[in-house]
Amino acid sequence: MNVLVIDSDGVGLDFCMRCMEHGHSVKLFLKKDHGERDSTGDGLVEKVPEWEKWMQWADLVVPTHNSVYLDRLEYFRNLRYPIFGPSKQSAQLEVNRAYGMSVFKKHGIEVPPYKMFQTLDEAESYALKTDRTLVFKTVGDEEDKSLSYVSRGPDDMVNRIRSWKKKGLKLKGACMLQDCIEGIEIGVSAWMGSDGFLGAWGENVEYKKLMAGGFGPNTGEMGTVMWYAEQSKLAKEVLAPMEKFLMSIDHRGDLDVNCHIDANGKVWPLEFTARLGWPAFFIMCSQHEEPCQWMLDSLNGKDTLRHSTDVFTGLVIAQPPFPNNGVSKAELVGIPIQGITRDNWSNVHLVSAKVGKGYEDRKEKEVFVTTGPYVACVTGQGDTVRKSARRAYKMTEQIYIPNRIVRDDIGEDLVEKLPLVQKHGFATSVEA
Repeated sequence: MNVLVIDSDGVGLDFCMRCMEHGHSVKLFLKKDHGERDSTGDGLVEKVPEWEKWMQWADLVVPTHNSVYLDRLEYFRNLRYPIFGPSKQSAQLEVNRAYGMSVFKKHGIEVPPYKMFQTLDEAESYALKTDRTLVFKTVGDEEDKSLSYVSRGPDDMVNRIRSWKKKGLKLKGACMLQDCIEGIEIGVSAWMGSDGFLGAWGENVEYKKLMAGGFGPNTGEMGTVMWYAEQSKLAKEVLAPMEKFLMSIDHRGDLDVNCHIDANGKVWPLEFTARLGWPAFFIMCSQHEEPCQWMLDSLNGKDTLRHSTDVFTGLVIAQPPFPNNGVSKAELVGIPIQGITRDNWSNVHLVSAKVGKGYEDRKEKEVFVTTGPYVACVTGQGDTVRKSARRAYKMTEQIYIPNRIVRDDIGEDLVEKLPLVQKHGFATSVEA
């Protein structure tokens, strides 16, 4: 099969290599960053400077993101090209959070109370008047989701907004202040083909902060615990009611809903992810028996996805200045990634890497080297959370780069948290 991967956020390299290992022909397009060529994947996969020229060649097209090339992809989608990714309308579930909230409500799914504002001044005025703990989120096609902020209280929110204003921050769109719901955060996801949801439901717990205990800056994710469940009360409440709607807007690929479950067992959906997320997709590639044939089959109305029933833990390996900027990209390129072997290769998912020169086995040779701050994701599996996390951490001990960054407590809190949601019927297929 010919697979074209349109990568605009660093998810594609590992997937490309796994497809190649299964005998598929692969071409990778990388979106240029400010006009600069990205060396990621050099020596590992065939890269193309333009993706549209290869659409006719491809048996399967996999875009990794949902905020670039949407109009052109929609054009090809309407011509029935085999695109396994969100439609222009389904991408809005995530890209435009206000729209996502309205879809939940339209399907009878209650969401945390929120208010919309056009400026930071308006948001600050509201925070000054409220006594509730708030969450700040940006809304709009060109928003910067890194500005999402969970406050410790109304005073903290006021101070945070004022610090943004002092720095001269101007919103690219509207913003949302949402009531903060106390509870345990669990996500639920499903793969969608032309005939609806595929197979089992995916459940997951994300760890977004840089440091153990949930401290430090938001990184997107430092690690995730994931498992597939044949039965999911969470999916029944927040995903299943929307299946026909998602089919009507031609959604394809993954759809995740991040939720809080409060002390009374009530589910509060927070937001959609309508794309191949990271490190989630790297972990899924470890869960699946094969990488891409099932994707093409799903576009043709067949469900051939086969997956492990184990629990999987994924750990991000990064290097400074992650998760911030502050150094030239050249300083992050060419650092050897040590310790990758045939034995651990299936558990190592390269993200910002290429082939380069390094010193290994007492001689100069071609090795994997870095091309950016987010270097790799390493996975481990087991029949419990603790076993999968233990194996993932054992795997990270083998992979080394200078000054590597790895959060060291992924999954630990689930020993206490899982029983609290399981008593309400959630996450019953997994054992801590």
